[in-house]
Amino acid sequence: MRLSKEFGLLLLLILWRLISVIVVRTAHVPDEYWQSLEVAHRLAFGYGYLTWEWTTMIRSYMYPFLISILYRILAKFSLDYMLLLTMLPRVFQAILVAYADYRFYQWTQNKWMLISLCLNPFWYYYCYCYGMFVITPWKFFHTNVLRNVGNTYGIKHWLCNIIIGLFISMIHQRGTLTIMANLRNEITRTNTSLTDTLILTPCHSTPLYSHLHVNISIRFLTCEPNLSNTENYIDEADQFFANATVWLRDNYINNAKVMLPTYVIVFDKVASEISEFLRTYKLIAKEFYTYRSLTVGNYGENILLYKREEGSLRLDKWVPLVSRTRIPDTRCGNDNDSNGTCTSHYRCFETQLSLRSRAIFLEFT
Repeated sequence: MRLSKEFGLLLLLILWRLISVIVVRTAHVPDEYWQSLEVAHRLAFGYGYLTWEWTTMIRSYMYPFLISILYRILAKFSLDYMLLLTMLPRVFQAILVAYADYRFYQWTQNKWMLISLCLNPFWYYYCYCYGMFVITPWKFFHTNVLRNVGNTYGIKHWLCNIIIGLFISMIHQRGTLTIMANLRNEITRTNTSLTDTLILTPCHSTPLYSHLHVNISIRFLTCEPNLSNTENYIDEADQFFANATVWLRDNYINNAKVMLPTYVIVFDKVASEISEFLRTYKLIAKEFYTYRSLTVGNYGENILLYKREEGSLRLDKWVPLVSRTRIPDTRCGNDNDSNGTCTSHYRCFETQLSLRSRAIFLEFT
């Protein structure tokens, strides 16, 4: 049976939007995950993180709830693999957008506007500044393409737009997604109950449990607004980037209540600033994020994944320089000095914590 013309158009639009699911391998803004997939994962599997928008109840659960149904169906049939958990919501969204495109065409009955809609990621900008109602993208298309005025200035700009579109979709800011895939592959090979991760990037730079699907302890820098009206409030991310060494000292090195993380994720720009903290960590993954000329703020050219080296015993605090004492180690066997101290299983690191104090860090390997 021959398909109707309108149904054929709908299928074509669905196919077009599904192509974007395959092509796009990057993330543009954190809300793509934190206001949808992360919430849906918590609804479906019972663990995850909710940002302040959800704890203050200013977001609707309607859309994440629909995605959580997909997650529950996958789990019901033991199909909750990472590939399906990340791709199925995108396919679902592509179908919704394709149907919206179709309804838009039914409303306008203008094929050129439909084509512009499918090719233009920024939708339409309506303007009354010319003394009349004008759809400026349509006027641009009509003048430069249909009337060939654009040929006066060449067609290289159109080619540039295509290249830029592919770069943004496939390369730019891809690293924050691929680094989480590296982390998942790593932690699934270990005992997850003993694994914890520290993410030292601008807040919400990476997705979280929606791209890990493993219930492990994770800490990341938050940037919640000052909801309690605290005087001179500075969010956690700003505190860290203002002085990373002091933040690590206060939250980990000198905090006996917490253990040093098994994994650390950080941009290369910041990694060089906390090299002392990373001395006992091994770089296990490096993913391209964007070109140096395009980096802003505390982002970098590459995003890095470190793992604490196995077989090492680290003190969980910075020891004052005057307490430069070797600590006995029963693993040494006969390789002890007169004080019963292992002489071949330690290294001594000195670091400048601030202009006012120095400290020494002892590590057993």
